Amino acid sequence: MQGNLSVGQSMAIEVDQKRYNTRVEGLTNDTIYLAAPTERQLPVQIEPGTEVGISYLSKEPMRGCRWTATAQVKGATRGRIPLLAVSRPDRWIRTQDRRYVRVPCTLDVRVVCDDLVHSGLTQDISGGGMLILLPTRLTPGRLITLQFTLPPDELMEVAAQVVRDLPEQGGLIPTAVEFIDLDERERDNIIKFVFARQRSLRRKGLL
Repeated sequence: MQGNLSVGQSMAIEVDQKRYNTRVEGLTNDTIYLAAPTERQLPVQIEPGTEVGISYLSKEPMRGCRWTATAQVKGATRGRIPLLAVSRPDRWIRTQDRRYVRVPCTLDVRVVCDDLVHSGLTQDISGGGMLILLPTRLTPGRLITLQFTLPPDELMEVAAQVVRDLPEQGGLIPTAVEFIDLDERERDNIIKFVFARQRSLRRKGLL
């Protein structure tokens, strides 16, 4: 089983306890062609036959599933884009990226879109985004600003992008948004809140 791996997908490759970010440039039934990883702007030399770890995050930002596998390096090619060919794994392991663990949560949120402000309520929140009930439909891809208070009393104002909207619920539109350009302190604070909320719900038998 594996997720929606496709050309252009960002991917991480791990070798010799180092991790490099790359992307998928091509796919066949048995091979993944990656943009050759670099270090200090120089190609990383990885010998054919070397076992490497590869992983990528599902394209559904609000789901945050990370797929990991072990692959074997087949070789490298030179060209306009240097490529590293690795075997396409038969088995992938699915894990939940901690940034994207979601918990049910109701928070008042103001959504600033151009010169308009919409008031909404969150249905859930994660370190990667939130699902908001809004009185109006926003176009996927739209850039917005979110203003809300993270319990107990931290005022947050973060940039976000509309990912998708869902069927109407009682006159309100569930709207999935993804945080963008979130600094690590803000993300860490949201993640801490998410896990504290998760523990609280589990103690109450609600999760």
